[in-house]
This record gives sequence, structure tokens and C-alpha cells, in this order.
Amino acid sequence: MRFCAKNGFEARGCPGAAEAYDAMYETRFDLILSDIMMPGVDGFDFAETVRELDELLLRIHALLRRAGVASSKRLTVGALTMDAEERTTTLNGSEIPLTVQEFNLLFKLLSYPKKTFTRAQLMDEFWDADTSSSARTVDVCITKLRDKLSGCEDFEIITVHGLGYKAVLK
Repeated sequence: MRFCAKNGFEARGCPGAAEAYDAMYETRFDLILSDIMMPGVDGFDFAETVRELDELLLRIHALLRRAGVASSKRLTVGALTMDAEERTTTLNGSEIPLTVQEFNLLFKLLSYPKKTFTRAQLMDEFWDADTSSSARTVDVCITKLRDKLSGCEDFEIITVHGLGYKAVLK
């Protein structure tokens, strides 16, 4: 922990999994380092539980967004402006017609530039849980977005092969 602190990171140590779970309920951590040999729970089980909790949070956020609980937002990236409250997208002052899924995908990607989202994460967030659509539906939506926004030079939607997509600002 001292090494992390000396290099500008805030670190917190926990003697075991139970204390780590308690700490995770108090604080959101960006990174968790774990030993595989911990008292009470092995590191593999601990990592699985942490992953399940992260997925639970993503699903909760997705459900709240679908229910319209998310707060209104306006996003501007260069010449592109997105208004989540009005569900409008303009590029150089001209409106770009987007479907609900296209709008949501683009807003999500541009809200977290350089962050890669898996197809499964995007499906869980923007399509109903009981949908018969496959993960390829995300690919089709991304292709349509790229076509509709081909005139925008301020960002690019990048395919992260074998994983998903991310927006990269230019």
C-alpha cells in the first residue's frame, strides 16, 4: 500500500474477504488487487462475487434508465450535440435522426470515451431482458450509427475485436 500511495494512488488494505466486502459497501473502488489465499474465502471465489456485484450494479443502472429515472443530460463532442431530455442529435446544426437504441448507444459511448463496452453489457442496458435479439443486434446498430455520423470528424466508434466497442475522441 505504501508503494501505491507514494505513486499517487489512494490504497486501502483489508486482511480478508469479509473486510473487503464491507469496504466495498462503503466505497466504490476503481481497482481491486487480491491474493488467491485469503482467510475464509479463496481469491477466486472473492473475484467471482465482486464480478457478480459489478454486473448487478450495471443491471440496476440499466433498469433505472429504461424506467426513465436517469437525469436529463446534454452532451457535446465537437460539432455533435446530444440532448437526452429531447432525444435529439445535431451535427453542425442539422438534426440527425436516430432510433432510440442508436441514441442510447451513442450517448453511452460518448459519455465514457475510451471505455470499452462489451456487446453483452450494451444488450443488457438497452434491450429488454426477454428480447429475442442476439448480440449481433448491437453490431447492426453500430454500423448504422457509423453511416449516419460519417460526416463527424470529432470522434470515432472503434471496434475492440472479440469484445465490443468504444468511442475515441479525435
